[in-house]
Amino acid sequence: MWLLMAHYEPQKTFLSEILVLYCLSKGLNTMSTSLMGVQANSLGGIHIHKIFPFRVHNSSKLSSLKRAEHAIEKIKCKVLMLHAILTMDVLNVDEFASLSSQEVSAVDITLRILRKSHIPFGGFLLVGTIDHKQIQPINQLPFLTS
Repeated sequence: MWLLMAHYEPQKTFLSEILVLYCLSKGLNTMSTSLMGVQANSLGGIHIHKIFPFRVHNSSKLSSLKRAEHAIEKIKCKVLMLHAILTMDVLNVDEFASLSSQEVSAVDITLRILRKSHIPFGGFLLVGTIDHKQIQPINQLPFLTS
């Protein structure tokens, strides 16, 4: 997993876009996402909850495994998303620090199960951009301090 840190938004987004273009030029299947829907669209991707449909209601009470099980049930019903996840090489997550440690753990479990791999995140490259001064997860452990 790579994390790109920068103190200014344009630098971070620019580096992320360059990295995605480089991955695409090497023939890797690449997907961009973000927890912020507008940012995901501006990067040419989709909202992270469309890829990993975690339960939102009472989510602070759910374990990472329960979140992953719920997401796997929903993903298996969406054939195109399942195919995208199984064939993906690189996932670019903008504002990665806005995800809680529980959500990151659930993403890891989901990908390991769906891709039938014991390698972290199912064996693909996860690239994240973070700004430690921006919005942190609400009522959950921040990713960087877990």
